[in-house]
Amino acid sequence: MEKEPKRYTLADILTRYTLADLLRQQEELMVKDNVAEIDERLEDLVEYLGRELTEGETSAILDIVDEYTPKDSKGNYLIELLPFDYAWRVYEAKKSIGKNI
Repeated sequence: MEKEPKRYTLADILTRYTLADLLRQQEELMVKDNVAEIDERLEDLVEYLGRELTEGETSAILDIVDEYTPKDSKGNYLIELLPFDYAWRVYEAKKSIGKNI
């Protein structure tokens, strides 16, 4: 006796995720990618400088990148992040004039 092939329903084929689940997963992936990009850029800056950054320097660089990268009304970046070597130059300039960073 031959086995009858299984009949699939649409519910069997479609994932059981809701749109909210998919959007949350997409946002989590974007955050993970953004963190990896920032880490990579910080590593490049460390290589450029030839030394490790202090915690204060890292924080200041990230603040400068955030301040100088254009954002929309929701706070999302409109373009690529400000280059970290440029942020370092801004940091050094602010530090040389004694501006609180």
